Amino acid sequence: MRLLFKLILIILIPISIYSQNVIIIVMDGARYTETFGAEDPNMFIPHLWNDLKPLGTLFTNFRNEGYTETVPGHSSILTGTWQHIANNGSERPTKPTLFEYFRKEYGVPESENYVVAGKYKLNVLSYSTDSDYGSDYRASYIASDIEDNQVFSNVSTVMNTYHPRLMIINFPSVDREGHSGNWAEYTAAITVADSLIYEIWQQVESDGFYKDSTTVFITNDHGRHDDAHGGFQNHGDNCEGCQHIMMLALGKDVQQDAVITQTKYQIDIAPTVGQLLSFDTPKADGGYLFVITGIKDKGNPKTGYELFQNYPNPFNPTTIIKYSLNQAANVEILVHDILGRKVATLVDAYKLPGVYQEYFDGSNLSSGIYFYQLAANNFVQTKKFILMK
Repeated sequence: MRLLFKLILIILIPISIYSQNVIIIVMDGARYTETFGAEDPNMFIPHLWNDLKPLGTLFTNFRNEGYTETVPGHSSILTGTWQHIANNGSERPTKPTLFEYFRKEYGVPESENYVVAGKYKLNVLSYSTDSDYGSDYRASYIASDIEDNQVFSNVSTVMNTYHPRLMIINFPSVDREGHSGNWAEYTAAITVADSLIYEIWQQVESDGFYKDSTTVFITNDHGRHDDAHGGFQNHGDNCEGCQHIMMLALGKDVQQDAVITQTKYQIDIAPTVGQLLSFDTPKADGGYLFVITGIKDKGNPKTGYELFQNYPNPFNPTTIIKYSLNQAANVEILVHDILGRKVATLVDAYKLPGVYQEYFDGSNLSSGIYFYQLAANNFVQTKKFILMK
């Protein structure tokens, strides 16, 4: 009874268990072979490797398979779509950014959403050209052509003054030094960025507003050419060096000291952030980086789709999963473990309107927490269940 009561609390008061703030940190233009893919990562990223990696989940096959340039890469992160736009700052994202989704859903002020960048052209990230969203839901921004230390100073001021709940940070110096062609300065810039990222994490941990309620994503917008395609001085094609980038997630709702080897994509960040902050990202194309505990549990009145809590729960080894459809749809129900790995497909079929139930058998699985997810057209809903043998 006590366990069932706790599960009911998770459903009724989700605000206490999902992330309330998200910070996305972009180390601009670092190759994976000089970050987590280095022969000795401690050489270039000692803080990320020794201090932060044990606190979070490392994705070892994370990829930008769109335009491997600065503005398109950042725009893909924020929209959850591959953005084929100009890299000179003359074009805004064509799909809504996370800031626009967040502000439209909750009516939060502009100052709760921030772009802090060391490249002026990234001011275009503040809002998109999408006619359903746009400038009415813009983010605040500070974007100037400055170096990483100045970016950090701006970040610290913004965090202390405004406490934004959703922020993207661009550290530009690695990319600039890479273009200079000086290997020593390029790798030194990576180490400086590593130290500044660690200082941001320390600020998160020391600020009562952010501590224990913030998820941080550390990634790149793009990599750089591998040696077979011209070397570290440039980027912009689909070689492995340009497309394979880093991703470390840590903080609220993230598994500690975990490694995910599955292929994940830059466009998976936006839907994951939407789940963390409990808003929909209906125009995003990406999936989820991992299954998030404590996702807001709601049906969708516009579509009439609903996923119900399984019964019994906890279960051993079988349980019933029930769902309803008010409209016909292509339906998929997947089961994942706590690291986001798919362990079963219960449904993958076209279904007419009605109420359905499926039997799940966990005989071949270990005891633990699992998640089942209903996807029907653009609707997604996830619930947690417990296998207790």
